[in-house]
Amino acid sequence: MKIIEANETHYEDVCSMFKELDGYHASIAPKRVSEYEGVSRSREKYEFYIFGEDRVVFLVQEDKCIVGFVNLIINSVQGSKLHTERSYTLLDNIYILERCRKKGLASALLAAGEKWSSDKGIRTIELQLYTANQRALEFYQAKGYGQFMARMERNLNA
Repeated sequence: MKIIEANETHYEDVCSMFKELDGYHASIAPKRVSEYEGVSRSREKYEFYIFGEDRVVFLVQEDKCIVGFVNLIINSVQGSKLHTERSYTLLDNIYILERCRKKGLASALLAAGEKWSSDKGIRTIELQLYTANQRALEFYQAKGYGQFMARMERNLNA
């Protein structure tokens, strides 16, 4: 297993995994995420993820094959009367191919993201997930992540 930083040559591999992740999200949150045809991310969007000091995509390789990724973006909140000025890393997505799960690969990607954030002087990582994604919730809780806010909805057509 090897963790590497993504570059332009990894576009198709990462898009393929995004497509699987998006399909999973569509299955657990069909009112929020739609199934779609075609490429999962434009080249422009992919380049946004990989170029810049404040964002990164890490890949996990097994036997020279890309089998997972995590993308992270540093965000800043300006101070105001209501909000404390702060910067944090948004863990935007993490994904491991189904056949490669339960090997510690997601943990390795998470550790790489945490180290990258710490090296950038960031002390907090935030993420959001669908409450139906029990597997992800259990993973993050096992890694020491805790809930600090809940986002709720009510369907008025029910």
